[in-house]
Amino acid sequence: KLLLLLIIVNEILGSGFAAIPYAVDNVGPLVGFIILIVTAFFSEFNIRVIVELAYLTNTTSYKEIIKKTMGPIWAYIINTFHLLIPILITISLGLLITQNIYDASDYWCNLNIVY
Repeated sequence: KLLLLLIIVNEILGSGFAAIPYAVDNVGPLVGFIILIVTAFFSEFNIRVIVELAYLTNTTSYKEIIKKTMGPIWAYIINTFHLLIPILITISLGLLITQNIYDASDYWCNLNIVY
């Protein structure tokens, strides 16, 4: 049960530590706060649905919940998405970091310092 809790916390927090400040910087603090609240609401709702389905189907694994509620083919589709999502997130964070490094190096290289 502790492992399930840690997995859920990891999914909720995930790469948000890197993405949220960047997003808020782009849209502004008010819109960023509203988006954050709406996202938190949907995350909470999804967690409640998953926990309720686990209780109703008498299972403890996410794959078994999907298998019992949507069929075995969807369990494989969900597993495929669980494989692809971390890969795609890693790629997008790599692009974000690369762009920030490029912007920082461009800034520092083009400084006109007169002594």
